[in-house]
Formats: sequence, C-alpha cells, structure tokens
Amino acid sequence: MVQRVRRAVLRCIAYGILMLLILPAPGRVRAETTRTPRGSRPPVASPEPHEQRLDERSFTKGFAHYTQGLIYDAEAKTGEALNEYAKALRYDRGTAAVYVRLGIDYILLGRHRDALEALIKARRLDPDDMRVRFLMALAYAGTKDLVSARGEYEEIIKRAPGDMQALCSLADLCVIEKKLKEAAGIYEGLLSARRGTGDEVAIHFNLGILYAKMEHFDEAIAQLENAVKLQGDYLEAQLALGVLYELKKEQGKAVDKYKDILRRDPRAVEARRALGAIYLDRKNLYAALRQFDSIVRIGPDDPRSYVDLADVYVRMERSADAQKVIENALKNGLRDIRLYFTQGLIFSQAGLFAEAVAAFKTAVDIDPKNSPCNFYLGTAYERSGKKKEAVIFLKKAIEFDKKNAQAY
Repeated sequence: MVQRVRRAVLRCIAYGILMLLILPAPGRVRAETTRTPRGSRPPVASPEPHEQRLDERSFTKGFAHYTQGLIYDAEAKTGEALNEYAKALRYDRGTAAVYVRLGIDYILLGRHRDALEALIKARRLDPDDMRVRFLMALAYAGTKDLVSARGEYEEIIKRAPGDMQALCSLADLCVIEKKLKEAAGIYEGLLSARRGTGDEVAIHFNLGILYAKMEHFDEAIAQLENAVKLQGDYLEAQLALGVLYELKKEQGKAVDKYKDILRRDPRAVEARRALGAIYLDRKNLYAALRQFDSIVRIGPDDPRSYVDLADVYVRMERSADAQKVIENALKNGLRDIRLYFTQGLIFSQAGLFAEAVAAFKTAVDIDPKNSPCNFYLGTAYERSGKKKEAVIFLKKAIEFDKKNAQAY
C-alpha cells in the first residue's frame, strides 16, 4: 500500500515536471492574436514537422512511458529510465522533452556522445531552449571538444548576457583551457553586475581560487576574505585562506583560520589535518597527536587518518603505539596499501624484518607495480638474509621506476 502511494506521488511529480518542460517559455508565446471576422472560418495553419503528433492513443502511450522514465529518474534508476524514454520515442518522436531527458541521463552515465546525439535532436525540435544548449556544452566538454562547448556557452551568453550559470561554466572552461586571465575577467565582470545579490559570495570565492591558481596570492586572499565577511560560516573559504597563508609562510594566520573553523565545526577533518601538519612542522608533537587522534575518532573508515596518527607516534619514538594504531585499522576491516606499507616501516625500524617482509608483501600484492613497496620489500628480504628474493624485488623496483636510485 505504501509503495503504491509512493508511486502515485512520484507520478504527480513527474506530471508536474512534464508540464514545465512542454509549456512554452514566457518569451515564446505570441504577443498578438489574429482576430477572425464573424462568419468566416479561422485559417488552418500547416503544422511544422516538430509540431506533428501521432494519434491520441499513441501520444498517450508515449506519455505513459515518459512519465515512468521520470519516476525511475527520481528513484535514481537511470538505466530503467533510459529504457522508458526509448519506448516513449516509439510512439512520439516530436517531443523535445524526451530527448532532453535522454541527454541528461547519458551525461550522468558518462556517455557523452550518446547525449549529444539526443540533444541535437532536441535542439532541432526546440531551437530556442537554452537549457538544451547548456546540456550540449556539458556533453561536448565530456568528449574533450572544448571548442564546441565554448561555442554553446557563448551562444547562450549572446542571447542572455546575464546568464550566471553559463558565464561561470565558461569561466570553468577557460581554466581547463589554461586561459586564466580570461576566466578572471569573466568573474570580475560578474562581480560588478551582481553586487548586492546572494551570488556575490560564490563569485568572490571562485575568483579567489582562480587568483590562487595564478599564484596571485594577495588578490586571492582579498577575494576570499570578502567571501568570509559576507558569509561568516563559509568554512570552505576559511580553509582556502588557511592554505594560502601557509603558502605565504604566515603560519600564525593559518593557525587562526583553522582554529576558527574548528570552533564553528569541531568535525572539520581537513582543518584538523592542516593544523596537525603545522604542529608537526613546529615539532609540537603532543599538539599534533591531539589533532590526528581526533581525526581517527571522527572518521574511523579513512586509512589515511591511521597512517598520519601512526607517523606522529613514530616521531615520538613510540613504535608500539604506532603499531597498535595500524593494527586497529586492520581490525576494522580496512585494507589499504598505505597501512601495510606503514606497518612494514614500523617493523623495519624495530628490527623485525620477517614481520616487515610480510607487511610489505601484502602491500605489493595490492599494487604489484608500486616501486617503493617493491624496494622496501627487497630491502627487508636483504636484511633478513634472503639475498635471492631481495634481488628479485629490487629489480622490480627499478623496472617500475627508472628514477629509483635507491634500488641500484
């Protein structure tokens, strides 16, 4: 019963979406109507090809499949949705909305060429729908055809100069093309046009990140600080500021930013990790230990957190505690090359070379072509007196990384 009610609700939602898709946009409704003299029959216009419909029964069947496709999309069943849209096209090939949904789903699946094929048909049916052009730009970018993607964005902007989504997407495309100055110019223009709006925060942030990529750190910091002034809880901007202050060798300001983030959100792992790294750099091992121990407690499923915590214990010359950290991670069911590699290093430092061989061997089993793992496995074999095995893995270390001078 609950399932039937849920499907009925989804059908209502799907119907509402369909109405939004097939109703004409405000600017495309005819502003004037032709009045017909009394007694005369109204002129019958010849339908355009894309306005032609099959008989009512066929259209109803097509609509049913289209609606079912929307329901599957709402349930994140993309494959089933595609099948329904394909069935809808058997009955009605003149509705652009079906091709649009096909294009969206193909993009989600990474099938960008299929998406383009569907979206080109949608554009033929409805040349003025800018949403179709936007989706085509995404599909072109997915096929690495950046020239065509740019052409679609520029056409949207030509018709709607203030379209923020298209402008931001074009700026992102410029970054991919390494045209950073052009991207900065787009964001600066947006900033002037959107002052006093809710969009200003995001523009300041994007411009700040762009300046950082250009290594204009002072300009980047100014933009990010503006974003934080407008939205004090913008933690992503605070984190970026901390990183920039570190790059400028201003660790005190970076620490202040990370602490401010943690006051607002004690579970902000990246801020804790950055703060812990600064404490390690300052040789403040106990402060670093507190941060990395907290990270493990917050996110016990992240192998990197255990490796970082074990590293702090190793620096404190507490190898037994470091080994316990790695063992806890393995008991929790984590299987990661970094854990076994770190375990091998800890055993090697303790002179337990047989145990080190076992740990490094597991790491090599996970990634047979990892040069450092092969090198340390060979070294552990050598230290345990097994020269033949040592030579095999040292040669592999060289084979997988010719620059690994240690293996020679």
